[in-house]
Amino acid sequence: MYIRRTHTRNTATGERYHTHRLVRSTRVGGKVRQITLL
Repeated sequence: MYIRRTHTRNTATGERYHTHRLVRSTRVGGKVRQITLL
């Protein structure tokens, strides 16, 4: 598990800010996928 920082933009004001998400890596069908938990 790791923490991913994502950038988002408010469409009304154009203000840019970031949020954090908790991500888990799992293997699905022979490929690695990241699943967002929080």
